[in-house]
Amino acid sequence: MAKSAILVKMLRVILLSPTLIILSILPIEPDSDGRPESDTKPEPDKKRRRKIAVPWFAFIFLLVIVLNSIVDVPAAILSGLRGWTTFFLTVAMTSLGLQTDFHRFVQSSGAAFSLGLFLFFVLVFGGYGLTLVLG
Repeated sequence: MAKSAILVKMLRVILLSPTLIILSILPIEPDSDGRPESDTKPEPDKKRRRKIAVPWFAFIFLLVIVLNSIVDVPAAILSGLRGWTTFFLTVAMTSLGLQTDFHRFVQSSGAAFSLGLFLFFVLVFGGYGLTLVLG
């Protein structure tokens, strides 16, 4: 069960980079009234592009996937890299926690907290239900 959950999460992460790249390349469609989505007018016969900032790590992630598929990495190196991944994940989660301003969260409204609580329960009970059904 845990292996399938990890596989699903990895597939979502793998598909994130190509999705961001594709979205940044696609032209912006006009609104229903014929105007582009923003106030700036595009030049005639020239399609505007979305300004989606694709994070640099998305390209590195794709590069590592390709390299891992082509090159056979020794088990000793993979074992050492797994330790570093745990460290970097801990640092990333800690930095997210340090950037969280609880007072701003409380002042924003109860709607944000309610949504977070609702999504928490959906993820917990939905995940548990899927585990029972698929497990």
